[in-house]
Amino acid sequence: MREADRIGDYLRQLTPHARSCLLERLEACGAEVPGTAALLENLRAEFRESGKTHHRIANPSRHFFYLVEPLLVDGAPEHENSGRILRSSLAPIWEWISRDLLPRMADEYIAQMRPLIAADNQTEIRKAAAAFQTKVVNTSTMFLARLRGPRALATSWRPIRLRTRPTAI
Repeated sequence: MREADRIGDYLRQLTPHARSCLLERLEACGAEVPGTAALLENLRAEFRESGKTHHRIANPSRHFFYLVEPLLVDGAPEHENSGRILRSSLAPIWEWISRDLLPRMADEYIAQMRPLIAADNQTEIRKAAAAFQTKVVNTSTMFLARLRGPRALATSWRPIRLRTRPTAI
């Protein structure tokens, strides 16, 4: 039995309220629980399909991805989504960033964001998210350039500063 099937079976055994609570708790933990991407994806898809709402806890990863929010689509990977990003791809990307690319910086970002989110300090939240976005872009650019070889590294890498614009989350 595939892992996705086992997860689906487990979720079907829970009451809707229990699934909502599970989703809230997993979102509150953010990247601290590795391997939860598939579970979060299943729970979020259920709430989107049913039209039911749950109390979404803003977590640091959600603020990290706020710039791409207008490009997100809720679709199946087999459908063509040219110029769009599947919402379900964000959790694995965040997991890669926080586990492999910049684990220590991701932990620091999460620790920095928690009190800002609790205080709903949108200005500082945006500044912290933008600073971490810049670190991720620059580090991933270096990482990818290294994969292409030393010449690519010398010719293609340059620091990038992301522009931010105020948006509601």
